[in-house]
Amino acid sequence: MKDEIIAEVFENLELNTGITGTWTLPRKQADGKTTLQLKGKNIKFYFDVKKEVRQYQLPEIIKHAHDKKPFILIAENIFPTIKEQLRKENIGYIDGAGNIYINNDTAYIWIDGNKIVKKNKRITNRAFTKTGLRVVFHLLLRPHDINLPHRQLAERTGVAVGNIQNVLEGLNETGFILQKNKQEKILNNKKALLARWLQGDIKAITTYRKLQLCK
Repeated sequence: MKDEIIAEVFENLELNTGITGTWTLPRKQADGKTTLQLKGKNIKFYFDVKKEVRQYQLPEIIKHAHDKKPFILIAENIFPTIKEQLRKENIGYIDGAGNIYINNDTAYIWIDGNKIVKKNKRITNRAFTKTGLRVVFHLLLRPHDINLPHRQLAERTGVAVGNIQNVLEGLNETGFILQKNKQEKILNNKKALLARWLQGDIKAITTYRKLQLCK
């Protein structure tokens, strides 16, 4: 559950702000550690994960924020009044819509107003988001990695493990993955997949020269 929340939060953060991040679980007094990439800088945080932040949870969150510095709260939903209290305590947060607040010696960021898209209304194939394209590029270079465990593929691509399932499902839905047998999948129609990748990645034209595919 926490993996899914973090994956969605980070995907929407990247889509709406261009800020990317990696994360690891677990920690003893906080749920994990994350590194946000912002204008060439890596900003590290301890974090807690919540589905929805309630008033009664604030004392525990504030304690963690003081015990584990620097700290940031990651949650699917944070109500405006809770956000205001977090800012008064100078506690950073990221919500499921990609809104973010950070105020420390490294950076000051406050982005609000992004709305959470209902899952049943989402039409974007996750394989062709910015995050998905990173995985697609890796698989074009190393097709056999499609059979790796999700966590190992996440480590090799630098993508949150929760996003790997979404990307593979997107590739499967569009016919780019075939089940060869019970144990093995293969990447299908690589020329068409390469074309989709080129359309989605603005840096792809120069990167394409490095590929030794589809000859």
